[in-house]
Amino acid sequence: MCTRRLAALMLLSAGVLFAQLRSAEDLLKSADAAEAWFPFLATHASWVVRITVVVIVLGAASTVLALSAKPWIKYLIAAVAAAISIMAGIKAQVLHADKESFEAVLVEARELVAEIREKHQLLKATQSAAEGALEAADEKSFEEDFTRLKQRFEELRKRARVLSVPLSAPPSVKRSQGFWRPWPSVVHAEESQQRVLAARSTPETYAAVGVGVCSSTFSAREYARYEARRLIAREFRPQGSPDELVLVMAGIEGAAKDYRNQVTRDPKTGMIVHRAEVRLEKDYRLPNWPSTRPVVRWEGVGTIPPGSVQGQVEVQSKPGGRNEGDFKFLIDFTRTANQVNLKLREIQVFDDSSAGSTQWFFAVQIGGRRVFLVPTHRFSDGGRPDKCQPTEAEGLNGSASAITGTAVAIEVLGFKPKDL
Repeated sequence: MCTRRLAALMLLSAGVLFAQLRSAEDLLKSADAAEAWFPFLATHASWVVRITVVVIVLGAASTVLALSAKPWIKYLIAAVAAAISIMAGIKAQVLHADKESFEAVLVEARELVAEIREKHQLLKATQSAAEGALEAADEKSFEEDFTRLKQRFEELRKRARVLSVPLSAPPSVKRSQGFWRPWPSVVHAEESQQRVLAARSTPETYAAVGVGVCSSTFSAREYARYEARRLIAREFRPQGSPDELVLVMAGIEGAAKDYRNQVTRDPKTGMIVHRAEVRLEKDYRLPNWPSTRPVVRWEGVGTIPPGSVQGQVEVQSKPGGRNEGDFKFLIDFTRTANQVNLKLREIQVFDDSSAGSTQWFFAVQIGGRRVFLVPTHRFSDGGRPDKCQPTEAEGLNGSASAITGTAVAIEVLGFKPKDL
């Protein structure tokens, strides 16, 4: 009898969790769609301010001109009045600024999208930590949070509708880029065959697009965000070594801003492909802190058998090693006379070492000598494992000398940026 009750409670808990996850995923999709309208809202808010300033200036000029007794002044006053009427009409009828504020909607949307993503991430992390069974207090807390966020989004959606902005649906049709028409700023899956997200630095701002190819949307997004930060770090410190770039990434973490996103799915592999644009102001100054040698938090080992000239080796947690997490590295190898060439194919995350996601960077070694460095990324174990595949552009490969015909031990050491 007790077993049946326990099973029923577990099924009920799983059902509640599934409903919460579905609600969270729906809210996250709405948040992604709302984010696509941010540049549109910002541009229109700017136009409203400009028009308001011009109308005020013209109104003041008209008052001053009315003091003149010259006969031709009346025609100039009439022209000014007509211009004021036209701009006031555009502001009221085209921009709908008399009913709602683009700036107010934008500020509220940004805060709401950030909170939705934070709660979604927390739910996924709690689910992973609890292995599918949440405490009653957690269930109630998440239910209240997502109900509140859903109500807030619905209220915001009604306000945005006044401005002719369907906030819950991303802009999907390319239109004229006049100030009265929206244009897409985020490329979504249905547009992926036409356009690929790209960015270019300006004299004032560093900009880069990182690519994440992972088995889950969250892991792909985080991988892409940190890859973009690595690219910015390389611009920030063009001659920097891989170790220096890790320090720069840690330094710009709080200052670099996420800007645009693109999400697609590879039809052949089923992997999520996320592109994230990140920007950093060029006048940013890195904090001056002493560099310390990081502590090894994870050790992995794998062996290339003697006589093997080509293949793939699995590097897994070292038995008895300093393992705060659990990872598996799939590394392609080729051997020549006295050399081994390595190339990282995939990282599998079984345990990222925390309830949420965790920042890690890794050093791939042979015989205690560095072959290449896997720079800082934020990893998540929500998929048990989550899988991420580096792109060719990341250059995660290298060579080391090795005696012909002998077994070659590959070692991977994991570090956390918080130790720097």
